[in-house]
Amino acid sequence: MAKQHSTAISSNPTQFFEPFVQSKYQAGRVSSIVKRFLKDIEFVPSNINPVNKALENHMKNVMHDRDLECEQLKRTIHLSASLIELGYHESTLEEKKNVALFNWFAIYIDDKVARDPIPFHEFGARLLRRQPQLDPILNVFTEVLDHMWDLYDPLAASAIFNNCLAFVTGCCIEPELDNLPLIQGVDRFSWYIRDLTGVAIAFALFAFTKRGNFNMLNVVQALPDMNFWISLTNDLLSFHKEELAGETGTYIYNRAKNDNKSRYETCEEIVAELNKARQTILATLSSNPAALETWKIWERGYVEWHIIQERYHLKDLGIGL
Repeated sequence: MAKQHSTAISSNPTQFFEPFVQSKYQAGRVSSIVKRFLKDIEFVPSNINPVNKALENHMKNVMHDRDLECEQLKRTIHLSASLIELGYHESTLEEKKNVALFNWFAIYIDDKVARDPIPFHEFGARLLRRQPQLDPILNVFTEVLDHMWDLYDPLAASAIFNNCLAFVTGCCIEPELDNLPLIQGVDRFSWYIRDLTGVAIAFALFAFTKRGNFNMLNVVQALPDMNFWISLTNDLLSFHKEELAGETGTYIYNRAKNDNKSRYETCEEIVAELNKARQTILATLSSNPAALETWKIWERGYVEWHIIQERYHLKDLGIGL
């Protein structure tokens, strides 16, 4: 997943337009919008325990053994691991370990890049030149990426890798937008930044492992809609939290501004678009029951993870488990 998730899915790109006057926050309307989304996906809680002690202990051991200890990583262990436990519940512990580390480090990158950008600007070049990274966490991150080829078919692993590079690039671009005089009317730009920082292709493909006899071609036609659905589901379920915090640098805010609509109208449009994307995913995967079921597990777990995280304040809207 908001700025800290990520699924490492960020939903807080830098504001690119001047602020515009908005009406007083309408929490009741947002509650209705989110509940409509949950009805559309026929959401039913999984009753899965989101705490996987073995997974969290592995992450702690990596942090200790590789001398990576920092407050950011300590603070986000459960946040990172619980998404993996809910969304990839049928995966093996080995598969979960790699994805949890990816998620954990992606959250770290998203948080750190604005304060210390150089290691992340240099990430791709140093990776290709086989040079040590400027941040030790990035050295372990590259090992996580390398392990993708052990767990996924080559095309899927390559797509995950490419999506990761785009994510790091997007995280580097985002802080620079504050100083860039951008032109209103560039309709696709807000989505371009959102897509770069969403790393949603990777999170979609993480569910379809080599062990499960999946390959990229099983899901490739659904992948564009999976990408869209994962990113904008995060944005929708983050909206209440971001409104409470007064954040105006979000995809929803900037899209509303560019379209000259209220952010509530934009949320309603997004719910309709999410429903259409989901129906496309289900139809595309309908000939492959195993892939369809795997997607549904991820879909439910992803939404459930947002609902149980206190940071999203969804209980304020009458939404809870």
